Amino acid sequence: MKYTGVISLLSEEEDKKYIYRIISFDHLVEWFETKKLPLLSPSKWEDPFEKFLMEAIFPSKEILKYEKGRMYGLCFSLDGISDALWRIYSHNQFGIRIKTTADLLSRAISTAPTLVNGRTYIGKVNYCGSDKLKEHARTIKNILEKTLDTKSVAETMLLKRTPFQHEKEIRVLHLTDDNNQRDDLLYFDIDPHTVIKTILLDPRATDQRVKALTRLFRDIYKFTGSIKQSETYKVPKL
Repeated sequence: MKYTGVISLLSEEEDKKYIYRIISFDHLVEWFETKKLPLLSPSKWEDPFEKFLMEAIFPSKEILKYEKGRMYGLCFSLDGISDALWRIYSHNQFGIRIKTTADLLSRAISTAPTLVNGRTYIGKVNYCGSDKLKEHARTIKNILEKTLDTKSVAETMLLKRTPFQHEKEIRVLHLTDDNNQRDDLLYFDIDPHTVIKTILLDPRATDQRVKALTRLFRDIYKFTGSIKQSETYKVPKL
């Protein structure tokens, strides 16, 4: 389905698939409290190669019409049961996995006032070797030197090296037209109740913590979806 200001680079089937994000407890509480979620500047993403690509493609505003300082992203995964993702994003065992779909995100983003001045893309990350990735980046840079194609700008942010392919990433990418926007974070209005289908707690969390967090989201924040603990490390009964 099409939504104003949002372009999905996914197939119709992929738009409906569940996607996941492990978010820290304090950030999820902040989301429920403020009904706002931040998009992060790619300059703050963890993979140094991605930062290198952005600098290579967008060296300065004098060369290209679009500036890297006006791009923001938010990452999700198609993998909902990854041990690696729990260990990476919930190292203190306070991570919480949320489940949603690209379609639900698109619908919510299309009504966010902060994102009206710009265009948002949702797409799947393409994983490839460093040489192929640099070749792809050069092709996109050549396109951008001739014309301002925001889709090509978004495609630069959907490139990642093969060592990260286990993440199976889906990214929300926003290209703002606001010339005054230079912060590392761009907050936008989005009600968690409209996009979060389920809440899954860290598989290593204690029973006491699981009960406390369940009460918090159920009784205080009135979340009506499923709240469970991940069974990733649960020993099956024979």
